[in-house]
Amino acid sequence: MADGISVWVPVISALAASVLTGTIQYFMNRQNHYFALEREEKARAERLLQEKEVKQEKIDRERHFIAIELVFLLEQFAETCSNVVADRGEYNADPQPTREPTVDYPELSFTDVTGNWQVLDTRLMYRIRELLVLQREARNAIAYAYECESDGECKDYFRERKYQYARLGLKPSFRSDACARWPDFRIHALRFRNGPHNLS
Repeated sequence: MADGISVWVPVISALAASVLTGTIQYFMNRQNHYFALEREEKARAERLLQEKEVKQEKIDRERHFIAIELVFLLEQFAETCSNVVADRGEYNADPQPTREPTVDYPELSFTDVTGNWQVLDTRLMYRIRELLVLQREARNAIAYAYECESDGECKDYFRERKYQYARLGLKPSFRSDACARWPDFRIHALRFRNGPHNLS
């Protein structure tokens, strides 16, 4: 009987060793797989974060570019509106002289703006684009005042002209201030350190 047991002892010990080795190998592989998945997940998260930062940096650059374009365009338009407001007109050489303006209306146009409008805040973009409609409304109101004018002084016409272009000239200033107040936009500090119309 002792011979029968002695035959089985090496078989059992070999079988136990292989089961133990297989179990250890299984758990080691499982642990390595878990760590590999964790590393891949961490690398993916870092890659996504880096892509997001690059995308945000690109949007910020585009936003600053269009903001600079718009600030200077709107400030220039506001300044030309103030020229219309200051215009007192001159009398023409007709037998019954009438007062005529000496300054033409400024033309606001965004065709030269090459920046990406999609990076702007939608409310700000709406308010900036609204200026074109307000410009048309101002011209219609001034034209109506001119049609209703009865004397050569054209007081109502010039009053309406001053009112409409003073109102129209203030709106671009507010819009350009909104552009200049974006975070990390350094032109805001420059504008108000040197004065609103002195950017040198």
